[in-house]
Amino acid sequence: MKFELRPYTKSISEDEIINNFKKVANKLKKKSVAQREYVKHGKYSVKTVYAKFGLWKGILDAASLELSSNIGSVISEKDLFIDLEEVWIKLERQPIKNA
Repeated sequence: MKFELRPYTKSISEDEIINNFKKVANKLKKKSVAQREYVKHGKYSVKTVYAKFGLWKGILDAASLELSSNIGSVISEKDLFIDLEEVWIKLERQPIKNA
């Protein structure tokens, strides 16, 4: 097993993150990059991205990428209850919050 240190990212510039986002988008052949995709394919941590850009939308704008259609989408109350009903049926009991 080869051990390799990751570079210390405290001094990473915004341009380096932007370029890495563009690289990931090109690799995936997409106009947007979701967080889970960036975690899998990106070079820097999501925490670093948020520290530099505040919001996911901030890095997408800076990299001239599009906002994914599911970001900020609103799920209707009806759809939430349908989902709750499906979970209830699958569990064969009322869902409860785990502590």
